[in-house]
Amino acid sequence: MDEQLKKNVRDGHTWVRLVYMLLFSFVIYVAMAAYWVLAVVQFLFALLTGRPNRKLVEFADVLCQYISQCLNFVGFTSDDKPFPFADLPASDVVDEAVVDEVVVEEASVDAGASNKDAVSVSEAENSDLGDLEQSADSGKDAEVK
Repeated sequence: MDEQLKKNVRDGHTWVRLVYMLLFSFVIYVAMAAYWVLAVVQFLFALLTGRPNRKLVEFADVLCQYISQCLNFVGFTSDDKPFPFADLPASDVVDEAVVDEVVVEEASVDAGASNKDAVSVSEAENSDLGDLEQSADSGKDAEVK
């Protein structure tokens, strides 16, 4: 057990990671301060214009993902070093106009499919009713004879 401990303590990779952890801990501190400033500025935009600034929303999303990457590295959840050792994360925020357009298109496609499905169902129901009527008529004929 003592040999394993000595080997672990002498492992240079762990000590280098400590340096990176300290560096990214400082980066997290600065990024969180920037995020709070961004939140206040975004609140003021929403207060004055009635809606948040689109570019600030995208920047806040990227900053949030970056902070998450840093926390994952510091907490040993990930071995991947964040920016500048990797690419800066891209924003996942989707433009609302594009989303509205896609939703309208999907709704019209779904409505068309629903109408076709409704016709198919009613045709099938009519067919089943016709079969029932025929079998009922056959039963009456058998009883009469």
